[in-house]
Amino acid sequence: MAETKARTIGDLLSARDDSTDAYRQAELTRLETCLADSGPVVAWIHGPDGRGKSSLLDAFCERAESVGAAAIRIDCRTVEPTASGLLSALGELLGQPVDDIGAASSTIAAHAERIVLAFDNYEVFRLADSWLRREFIPALDAGTRVVLVSSEPPGAGWISARQWRRFLLEVPLNPVAGSDPEQHVQTLLDEIEQPDVRQSIDAISVVRRITKPMLAALCPRSPADDLYQQLSELSFVEGRRDGLALLDIVREVVASRLQAADPERYREYQRAAWKVLREQLLQASRADLWRFTADVIYLIENPVIREAFFPSESARFSVEPAVPGDREQVLAMVSRHETGASRDAIALWWKHLPGAFHVVRDGTGTMAGFYCMAKPEELDNDWMRFDPVARNWQGHLFARGKSAVVPALFLRRWLSDHDGEAPCPVQAAAWVDIKRTYLELRPQLRRVYLTLKDVRPYAPVAT
Repeated sequence: MAETKARTIGDLLSARDDSTDAYRQAELTRLETCLADSGPVVAWIHGPDGRGKSSLLDAFCERAESVGAAAIRIDCRTVEPTASGLLSALGELLGQPVDDIGAASSTIAAHAERIVLAFDNYEVFRLADSWLRREFIPALDAGTRVVLVSSEPPGAGWISARQWRRFLLEVPLNPVAGSDPEQHVQTLLDEIEQPDVRQSIDAISVVRRITKPMLAALCPRSPADDLYQQLSELSFVEGRRDGLALLDIVREVVASRLQAADPERYREYQRAAWKVLREQLLQASRADLWRFTADVIYLIENPVIREAFFPSESARFSVEPAVPGDREQVLAMVSRHETGASRDAIALWWKHLPGAFHVVRDGTGTMAGFYCMAKPEELDNDWMRFDPVARNWQGHLFARGKSAVVPALFLRRWLSDHDGEAPCPVQAAAWVDIKRTYLELRPQLRRVYLTLKDVRPYAPVAT
């Protein structure tokens, strides 16, 4: 009879049922249902910073791999939020180029019978959320499971879409009652013993990510290599493919304190960071362009611009390509806000170029607005000449030579059912979706033409 081996303290340490794991055991058990053939296809983990979302994802990926699945993880902060950006990132992770969704699906599926494709920090990928939900995820192999980890809950498009109700698992991680973010951050900062490291935290709180050239500019009195290594060892600094980053909660608390206590020093750090980014942008390859663009956008403290690219609120509306059944509602909306030639022009666009229309839906799936946008080369002169606005746009564009024509967009109209063209949540949702197209055409995009009855509410943003 074989002798039973006594358990050791090492066995206890390696077991996964300690108090921390028990705290997350319920959520982990729910996530494991995704690994079954009949389980949810998409799991959405969400909650405030510091609630262990990434740790829960770590545990789930380990559990999935222990039963033979393969895990592929993407940090959305390092990926351009466009179709081409995601496909490029997947190509790097998978070790071979993927040019389209079909290639991505087959390459991912080749790794194992069951795949976990995880998107961490998904809140910064909002620009591409609609595309992932409508096109990318449905095209993946049936053995693939997608995990989205975000500070925000699922947006309206996920909640209102009937086809996702049986296949979406929501895993909320609620905030700890009575927790004080500022006190938590202060406790972390009090643990830093080196004065130069502590001072560097103020400097790096003004930027999105930390690189050695950025450290050399922000903290010139300290050797960048040594400081970078010391920062990488801190518990609240994350290592990423493109550098280091303070945890969001730490960065926000430190930056707001510095801006309030010493606004001139705060601006000096910003100016130093801008000089570095300006030089890097001029030399950036197409693959690195998004990283530096995102760094610059973060540095700009115009709330409208930053919100457009890094939305802070949960998506109340979803934006989808219009379908033939949307025609009557779109034209009825136009009739409520437009008259005469303007109304007829939008009807003309729908007749000849319905693919230019995208509709905005609320959490119940009801249409709340739309926008109409196309590239100049998509318009046919045979019908476009009956729209005086588009005709004038094209004349203005063509006068600048053939090279100006391709990198341009005609945003013919956007309207909210309730607010027309005025600033409102529906308009903001449309703009977020439009920004995705901006990024896809960058850096060639040079001109965007649009129509407004009253330019005054938008003039400061455009300037």
